[in-house]
Amino acid sequence: MAVVRGLPSLSLTKAAVCAGFTHFDGDAVVSLKKSPDGVYPLDASRIYAEMFKSRMR
Repeated sequence: MAVVRGLPSLSLTKAAVCAGFTHFDGDAVVSLKKSPDGVYPLDASRIYAEMFKSRMR
């Protein structure tokens, strides 16, 4: 099991996935919430979705 913690940016998150890490966390992956809303499979479009949504408005 390959683990990386505390990823601060989207580019480092993508690099960790490409490097073969299977478990990771950090603000770039998910911000802190009072209660999680579920677990999702990795999908690059989900990682960047909020950033693109805000720019498309």
